[in-house]
Amino acid sequence: MGSGTVSLIYSYNDDSGTVKSGSVSIPYTAMPPHLYVAQLVGPLYSCSLNGDGTLSSCAATGNGFTAPTGIVFSGNNFAYVTDYYSDAVYVCNAGLNGSLSACVSTGNNFQYPWQLAIDGNTLYATNAHMTGGVTTCAINADGTLSGCSESSGSGTAGVAVNSSYAYIGAGANTVDVCAVGVSGSLSGCAGTGSGFVGLDGITLSHRKRMLGRCGRQSFRLCAVYCGRRADGRRHLGRPGLRE
Repeated sequence: MGSGTVSLIYSYNDDSGTVKSGSVSIPYTAMPPHLYVAQLVGPLYSCSLNGDGTLSSCAATGNGFTAPTGIVFSGNNFAYVTDYYSDAVYVCNAGLNGSLSACVSTGNNFQYPWQLAIDGNTLYATNAHMTGGVTTCAINADGTLSGCSESSGSGTAGVAVNSSYAYIGAGANTVDVCAVGVSGSLSGCAGTGSGFVGLDGITLSHRKRMLGRCGRQSFRLCAVYCGRRADGRRHLGRPGLRE
């Protein structure tokens, strides 16, 4: 890891048959891998990811947000973080050392934003409010979000997107598959699959769809209980605990 220069040597014949050769030097800066942990009731953490898979040097990072629930990256320059209680998404500068800095709120039309996904120049945010849908935003060259619009819904959780389809945790027990348009818009959303209870997270792994469920149905312990309070927010706590 670190910085350096890659030297490439080339040789070819041009259109007249003349041999051309030379070399070019390309500077680079390697970005070491990091793992980020969002905590609804604590700060966002960045950890160094070691070669043997272990984590080290974990430390709080970022600023401005108080209840991060999701994080996603656009290239190596920008990180986007949901701030659940402030109905906001923050964009941060991503440093080579894993730190996040200069975080500012960007975009709008978020209702208790929960998870994020990026496909091309489009960001998708699920909204955990009881009337929350999916907020779709354009990503600008400077990292800011614009043109954000929220679809109708009844509370959305996980989201995963590829170039053709988006998978949305719609409500507590349904996964919707939507077609992704050229502009990033979602259409034709319909339920797919079955047997889900307490949907919380969705991840695409190669060509498979991986679902995370919150509650005792799948895991003995979860960070957040997948219930809702009277104000529409997710109930905080672990399974078995009640307010």
